Amino acid sequence: MTNAVSHHKPNYRPKPGKFSQVITALLAGCLGGYALGEPPAVHDQDDPEVLRALQEASALTDDKAVTLKQTGFRNTAQSRQDQEADSTLVQFQDGNLNDANALQEYGTANTISIFQVGTFNDATSRQTASVDSQATTRQGGFQNRAAVDQELGIGNHAQILQRGIQNRSAVQQYNSFESLAWLEQFGNDNKAATTQSGYGNLVSIDQAGDYNQSTSTQTGYTHKVDSLQSGFGNQSSILQADSYNAASAIQTGSFNSVMIEQAGTYGVGGSHHAVTTQSGGLNAIGIHQQGNASTAIVSQSGYGNNVSLSQ
Repeated sequence: MTNAVSHHKPNYRPKPGKFSQVITALLAGCLGGYALGEPPAVHDQDDPEVLRALQEASALTDDKAVTLKQTGFRNTAQSRQDQEADSTLVQFQDGNLNDANALQEYGTANTISIFQVGTFNDATSRQTASVDSQATTRQGGFQNRAAVDQELGIGNHAQILQRGIQNRSAVQQYNSFESLAWLEQFGNDNKAATTQSGYGNLVSIDQAGDYNQSTSTQTGYTHKVDSLQSGFGNQSSILQADSYNAASAIQTGSFNSVMIEQAGTYGVGGSHHAVTTQSGGLNAIGIHQQGNASTAIVSQSGYGNNVSLSQ
């Protein structure tokens, strides 16, 4: 284990379950053929709607490259930038009844990008008293919700990518510096949330399937979390404090559960390493490490396994 935190997104992505594949196929027609991660084509600026939005944004933001574009019906978008320098705020929505809200205040060189395709999606990004931070949200499908809140920090980066039905994602980075958060969900009724404060923390949550839940809380500095889940009804909860902790939770199957806590919120210690891998169903792992430089590696396959470890 090294103490340096890698700032590269893991390439692993669990395969979606058959139910998710069916739903995704059904949604394909509703999404207008757009590939998720690719915004709808920008219309010519002579389009009256685009021209009006650009003029209104320029009047409010002193020509700081704000772009708003909506197609479909009853989409709503709100944007605000105050005392910015070289800030960029871009919002595209294609579909119906989508809602996008973006706010940047007191920052320099901040960027917010929101792309939504589908119906009844909701995305909110807030960067307040946050310098050189970036937030990107991309959603496709039906009734997805994504929220990014970055406050009182420098150099933070948050990215949410969702596709499916009624997925929920939330990133909060408060009083955080040079931290990164990636949340990706493909399927239906998945929930992912992360909260970070401190310096140099990295969290990656990747879920495919249905009714999966993953949460992560990190305080301190130079922590790393990888939570990868595929299947149905899996849960993962990770809490890390102090410094240099690393946790990895990989689950495939159904109704598996992982809980990792490395040094309590007010504990003293760090440099822990926990790795859990589960496949099958109804597996459960609980790991609690407090002190210095403990390592726990647990692998389970099958059904109804149970492990509890405290060091």
